[in-house]
Amino acid sequence: MKYESIYYGCPHCNKSSRTTKIDELIAQEEPTLKKAIIDGEFFDCSCEHCYEVAQVEYSFYYKDVDQGLVIYLYAGKRDGNTEPFEGMYEEGKYYRIVESLDALREKILIFDAGLNDKIVEAVKMLMVYRYNTEHDDKAVQNIYFKRATEDALQFNMSLTDDTFTEAVAPMGLYGEALFTNPYGLNYREEKGEYFVDNQWIRETVILNRMKKDGTINNFKVKEDTGE
Repeated sequence: MKYESIYYGCPHCNKSSRTTKIDELIAQEEPTLKKAIIDGEFFDCSCEHCYEVAQVEYSFYYKDVDQGLVIYLYAGKRDGNTEPFEGMYEEGKYYRIVESLDALREKILIFDAGLNDKIVEAVKMLMVYRYNTEHDDKAVQNIYFKRATEDALQFNMSLTDDTFTEAVAPMGLYGEALFTNPYGLNYREEKGEYFVDNQWIRETVILNRMKKDGTINNFKVKEDTGE
């Protein structure tokens, strides 16, 4: 594991404080830090001056050597950046880019449960659609995988009215998504397909539907004429 000292502006006392940045975390070597990710406390820093706690986010690698999993938490806006994996790719490993600690925690929980994150995203989209059609006064803002039992997948959902709720999907729904593949997803690992999240599932489903009904042939990007 690689360490680096960085400074941040404390939002409580407005003074500059120092903390330790981790460039690479290997789960088997640092189980305590893995637990801090799961508990949502990984970025918690105590100010050297006022001792108040603030979250200081930065980019780093999370690696699970037993599962062949490499996740890069990219603390920035999505720009299609795949640079973190250049010269690193190996067949048979899983490479993902996430943009928040919540998303990193979700990926860890999914792979620890022995699930395919692409299939989980398909199930999540079904759960969001079901909830939104059953509720007129609020909608799902975010949904994250929580745990798997023998019979079900459990999710945490945040809603547009600033409340939270849990959702449960029968394990049969996961099996149905795997074996019938209603969205025509490619469940194999593809080099360069590093963002697997709600945006990925929406764009993939839309693209596959356009291919199926032939409208993809009529789709053209409007050219910039400079006018």
